[in-house]
Amino acid sequence: MDTPVEAVKAAIVEITAEEKLVAREIELTFLKGQAELQRIAKIVEDAQKSYGAHIEALAKKYAVELTHQFDMVKAVFVPKA
Repeated sequence: MDTPVEAVKAAIVEITAEEKLVAREIELTFLKGQAELQRIAKIVEDAQKSYGAHIEALAKKYAVELTHQFDMVKAVFVPKA
């Protein structure tokens, strides 16, 4: 004899049109958020590469040794601690 749980597993359970709409709206919001995160991650990655290249160019221009690092607050090269 089937238990109530087994009977539910065997049946297809329909949800209302309104519930389907809500589920699709939530999924769409999730997908939009995911796309926005990817867009922002790309901006951050590009900015990081650009910043690193700029600092490396400055280090070469001013012949700064690897024993120095760039202090972003003061905008100067300082000896590493």
